[in-house]
Amino acid sequence: MDQILKRAGFSARGSNRARDFASYGKNTKVAKVGSIMVMRNHVGVVMGKCSNGQVKIISGNYSKKVAVGCYPASKAIAWRDPIKAR
Repeated sequence: MDQILKRAGFSARGSNRARDFASYGKNTKVAKVGSIMVMRNHVGVVMGKCSNGQVKIISGNYSKKVAVGCYPASKAIAWRDPIKAR
């Protein structure tokens, strides 16, 4: 996630642990496009909703590649807005 944040012009968290992003940035609305969905062991950027109503995120670590996945909103431990780099 830090690599994605840096490339997009946002401040990095300085960690590669998903849970650490639960305190990054600012609280935001559930499943807001562009926000960060933080789960216990996974983190990704919200792209919208899947056809089944779950949250669509793009993230890494899908068999060592970046991919899109669908997750129930109830799996989130936090919803965060990233911080613009200075």
